[in-house]
Amino acid sequence: MAIRQHGETIADVSRLVGDAVRWPGAVARLRRELPPEMAAAVAELAVGRERATRRFGDADRWWFTRALAEQASHPACAAHRARRFAACASAADLTCGAGVDALAMAAAGTRVFAGDRDPLAVTLCRANASRRAAMVDVAVADALHPPLRDLPAVFLDPARRSGWRRGREQESPTLTEAYALAEGAPGACVKASPALARAEWPAAAEVELVSVGGELKECVLWFGALRSGASRRATVLPADATLTGAPEADGGAGRTPTCPPGRVLYEPDPAVVRAGLVETLAERLGAWKLHPRGALLSADAHLATPFARTYRVLAAVAWSARGGRRVREALAARDAGEVVVKTRGVAVDADALARRLRGRGARRLVVLLAHAPEGVRAYVLEPPAEA
Repeated sequence: MAIRQHGETIADVSRLVGDAVRWPGAVARLRRELPPEMAAAVAELAVGRERATRRFGDADRWWFTRALAEQASHPACAAHRARRFAACASAADLTCGAGVDALAMAAAGTRVFAGDRDPLAVTLCRANASRRAAMVDVAVADALHPPLRDLPAVFLDPARRSGWRRGREQESPTLTEAYALAEGAPGACVKASPALARAEWPAAAEVELVSVGGELKECVLWFGALRSGASRRATVLPADATLTGAPEADGGAGRTPTCPPGRVLYEPDPAVVRAGLVETLAERLGAWKLHPRGALLSADAHLATPFARTYRVLAAVAWSARGGRRVREALAARDAGEVVVKTRGVAVDADALARRLRGRGARRLVVLLAHAPEGVRAYVLEPPAEA
């Protein structure tokens, strides 16, 4: 609003925002040279672009405020979702924010109506769409009272409230309201936090957990015509690999046997763990569990998989928090130098322990502390090739 009042063009503002992002002290200079409202608006856009760049890389061609940048989907997640929407000639993003999801759907060939009840978000979404000549109609709209009816597909990403906490009733619209909207549409998708409790996952939805680069990003709930045949799905990006199956009981022992480690240890991707598909992955890999209620898998033969990090097992010794002498001996016998410590349910300062275990050798090894039926074990591992 302040930008329009002062007659600045998009090119002028883009240059000012770029300067504010790249040059230390640029914001202070802008505050001296521009009217206060204009300087504040440029500073907010600069912070939004910097936040977005930090979250998911190059954002030079996007307009964000800091709040919209924090809310925005990772572009890889948005592009992945958009491929399922591509079967729809048109769709509505009723909580569009700055437009990352709406523009991803448009890029996949869907005609999109993008609405948000925040006029500033609508302004920035429209500017982002115009820079891409996207098939997106943008307008102020309330998701609870959408201006368009009978759309074949709807997307909802409820906005955070109350200190950015996410939960059923801390969002706008609330997840209860979002579920009701989704269940009433021919096809729908609701984006939720990956921390959403399994008890909150609606029975009517296909649940997809999505990770990017090994970091869990989203819980995606598919309704109606947008559901696939699976009830549970784990998707790993950028590999664009997806695993489906029957989920095991939450936190319970299941059908996979428990045995001591073999030659290979698999650390399942967090999307697989959160989706409850560890045992499905174990069956695919011919693997077993190291603990009946844990997620770590092992096998004697290595099978390449995008759904887990793979390690070669060098040793498995009992762990004692009072010294870890056996671990140090195992590391020294294997020419350990730098050591990375990982823990699974064991209360240890991993960084401090890694410094204590560091050796004088040439190999970079991993020590993973985890529970086994006989107690806490330390697994000495050869890290994956990409580490």
